[in-house]
Amino acid sequence: MSAKDRCMYCIATSPSPIPMRRPADDFAVTLDFAVCADAVFDWYNNAPCGYHLLDAHGRFLQINNTALRWLGCTRDSLVGLRTFQDFLAPDSVGAFDRCFADLQKHGAVSECEIRLCRADGSLLDISLSATADYDETGVCVRSRYTLVDISRQKAVEAKLRERDTAIAGLLQAKPD
Repeated sequence: MSAKDRCMYCIATSPSPIPMRRPADDFAVTLDFAVCADAVFDWYNNAPCGYHLLDAHGRFLQINNTALRWLGCTRDSLVGLRTFQDFLAPDSVGAFDRCFADLQKHGAVSECEIRLCRADGSLLDISLSATADYDETGVCVRSRYTLVDISRQKAVEAKLRERDTAIAGLLQAKPD
């Protein structure tokens, strides 16, 4: 098993994110830590879902490569400069506001369906889940988000609605 594979196994099976082994010397610890850090960084950045971290004002603090690709933006153009709300499609502002209020009140939300407007103007349907971090006074100071692309699901649902409408029309037009 390679050092990277050992690291990923330890991360996946251990309650601690640090590999549970006793290396021979400090160099081995440094090397294994670097391998693990690279593996975790790759795992985060190239996940099949989007991840981002927002500050209390909704500004991006961190964002993975998947979410950047979906939005059609660069990290430098977002982090510290833009808010997640900047990318909401007009028909999703209300849904996001409700999810955000629930997040601040309950500390977590899951499967909030919203639509994002990408840099090129195209739309992306996503399911959003999030958790909040609070300061000692109970104020939400940042929040972590996971985004899942549900565009295919929404397209299938639309086709099913069209089919159901067509069938209903045929049934109404049929003489008794």
